[in-house]
Amino acid sequence: MAVRITGSQKSTTLEIPRSLNGANAVAQAMRQTNPHVVAAYPITPSTIIVEAFSQFVANGEVDTEFVAVESEHSAMSACVGAAAAGGQTGEGEERAAQGPTNVANGS
Repeated sequence: MAVRITGSQKSTTLEIPRSLNGANAVAQAMRQTNPHVVAAYPITPSTIIVEAFSQFVANGEVDTEFVAVESEHSAMSACVGAAAAGGQTGEGEERAAQGPTNVANGS
């Protein structure tokens, strides 16, 4: 299924799989928010989320700085710093399983 999204800045077509599990749905939602920075400490059950999102970064589907960190505390610290600088951030660790509510606007 292809969804065409147009906005004031650019137009894009998103290829969304017909079948998604919960983790991939969260990764797709994060892709649609296109955060500036995602700090990821992949641990169960969120490993699938950050792996899927890292593919979006590698493929150039999002303009996100993906930062692999050493712990949950450093993931939150990286996001706080990016948000304080005015960036839109996402945190990829076990709380990411709660969904896209972890994506915060730092402005």
